[in-house]
Amino acid sequence: MKTDYKRTVLLADEEPFGRLGPSLVLRKAGYDVASACSATETLESAASAAAAGEPFDLVLVDLQIAADPLGDLIGRLRKHSRHHAVGIMSGSIDN
Repeated sequence: MKTDYKRTVLLADEEPFGRLGPSLVLRKAGYDVASACSATETLESAASAAAAGEPFDLVLVDLQIAADPLGDLIGRLRKHSRHHAVGIMSGSIDN
């Protein structure tokens, strides 16, 4: 079955290099990738996409953003849309 539907991912990480690698891999795999660099931007992007009737298929969140003092980011993302999956990633780059 052929489809024109393209899966979308919101990639949230405060570090540009934390977004770069996963973004390249996801795009190569055929996903459309949007990015956010804070908990606030992540929530705004997810809410905007859901309101437009095009929620992200996956919201992939860095552990540092997920633990943001703004509150329970994962829970708040789930309130915007139950249509997308939410995943947490973690990593560090030593200088």
